[in-house]
Amino acid sequence: MSEGSEEEVASELLAELEAAVGHVGRTVDLIGLEIGGVREQVDGLRDDFTEMTATLRGVEDVVGGVDGRLRDLGHRFDQFTERYAKDQARSAAEAELTQLKVQWYGGFEQRSRTRALARGLVHTLNQDALEHGVVHKETVAACAEERMLHEPSFWLAPAVVALAARYRGESRTAQRAWGQAYSLDAPKANLFFALTCSRMGEMDEAARWMDQYLRSLDPYRLDESFQVVLDAVACDELGRDARSYVHQTMRRWNEQLDLSHATTMRSQVQQRMGALSRGAARRGFAELERMCPGEWRRIRTGWELATIPEATLNFLQNSFSGWETEDDRDARHTENALESLIKRLDPDEEALRDRMEYLELVIEHDGDLREAHEVHAVRDDAREPVDLQTLVVNAVFMPEAVQLGRSARLLSLRAIWPDILAASQALADRSSLLLPRVLEMETGGWRRTVSADPATTVAAEPLVHELTGVMRRRTETSVAAVRLRRGRLSAGLLVAVGGLSVAIPAQPGLSRVLPSILAVAGLAWMIFEWRRVPTRRQELHRQGARATKAETAALTGALQQRKPFFVAWHDNLDAPARLESWGAEIWTDDMEEIEGFQEGDKHA
Repeated sequence: MSEGSEEEVASELLAELEAAVGHVGRTVDLIGLEIGGVREQVDGLRDDFTEMTATLRGVEDVVGGVDGRLRDLGHRFDQFTERYAKDQARSAAEAELTQLKVQWYGGFEQRSRTRALARGLVHTLNQDALEHGVVHKETVAACAEERMLHEPSFWLAPAVVALAARYRGESRTAQRAWGQAYSLDAPKANLFFALTCSRMGEMDEAARWMDQYLRSLDPYRLDESFQVVLDAVACDELGRDARSYVHQTMRRWNEQLDLSHATTMRSQVQQRMGALSRGAARRGFAELERMCPGEWRRIRTGWELATIPEATLNFLQNSFSGWETEDDRDARHTENALESLIKRLDPDEEALRDRMEYLELVIEHDGDLREAHEVHAVRDDAREPVDLQTLVVNAVFMPEAVQLGRSARLLSLRAIWPDILAASQALADRSSLLLPRVLEMETGGWRRTVSADPATTVAAEPLVHELTGVMRRRTETSVAAVRLRRGRLSAGLLVAVGGLSVAIPAQPGLSRVLPSILAVAGLAWMIFEWRRVPTRRQELHRQGARATKAETAALTGALQQRKPFFVAWHDNLDAPARLESWGAEIWTDDMEEIEGFQEGDKHA
């Protein structure tokens, strides 16, 4: 090919290349323009997104505010609903209470007047009124007969007629009225006549009515009225015959309850007695417990059993001996019992009053039904009747749980006195069976038997010397067991020699450092093993000395505690006799009666 043609080709190629470069440049420019447009769009979108974000944040704030308002509105609505429900409950309670009050006054107003008349009669019919004629008989008869006409089905109305007839000397009318009152409510009528006869000074008649009253009671359900009567009987306000009837009846009830209950009176008494001495054996005899680990549990059980009668005697002496009886002498329990009986509501009245009390609690607690129900339940539980055994046991051991005076508590104590004595003697017998004759003392491999009789003298010095010798021999045995371990010593020597034999001819550097470290380690091992033996032996000598001192001190303390421990144990075994003697001292006036009850209880 000629040179001219080559130049033409080169020119064409150059022209094409320039055209292509120009085309690429224009394309790049177009792309740059498009990119600029896209960038503007992206900037616009960014601005729109920023504006949208701000808008959404505003919406979120608005939604949050709305949500807060809705929650507040919901809370207010709940409060309003609750308040509305309480207001409705209170309004309903007020309306129902108004209706019940109308029903109460319409249905029971005559009973209120009958109670007022009975209250006036029992307070007027005293010796002065009978002797001086303060009350006109015609007035008494007219008032009583009017009450009978208004309330013929209320037991107190014929009771008032009977009382007025007795006051006028009309025995036949009194008998008929007594019969009608008895048919309407036998327990209340019997108690009413017993208390009124007592106020009129007719103690024999009062005792007869009291006996009938006691026979009509349910020993499983004794309420507060019985507690008031028990106070009056215990203070001899109804005569000694009535008091004797109460003794016999309580004993009969106790036997009846023992047959029907899972736990007898004696078991309840023993449980209360046991609570008085809980934890007594854990105080003051730590060394003795430490030296008798094998049998201490049995010893502690026997000791605790022996402390129960003594603790019971101390409790009863603090509770009943040397009391000031002025409150019992001045208290007029018969009047209180009469007032309680007259105010006592009949079942229909009780049900209506119970409902009214609940409604009053609803109003008092501003319509809160749950709180009103809880308070009402507590009040109902407080008024719940109890059985005789629970009453008398609480009267003796938990006086804060009953409303009884000293004399009534003393009467309750008499009722359970045979059970207290029997439980005390049984506990003492069980304790005496657990009383050891010898003590097995042991510690640190040393064991010796010493006498448990407090009258026997036990020399402490020989035992301490013997224990010291045993502890010394044990320490010497431990010290002798510490010996030099020749295998470890030889291994350390080999490691040290081997390391030095390698390190000495080696060139300076790592090849010399490692064997040198190994040689030093072997030498340190040898020194440690060599020093271990005397150091360990000295440590064992010190430990043995401390252990010997502690064990001998414990042995000395245990031997010192042995005598007072068993002296107190033997003394506690005599507590039942002292308990019986104490009872004889506080009941010197009628101990024969109590002994009769005890004898009857033994036969039973």
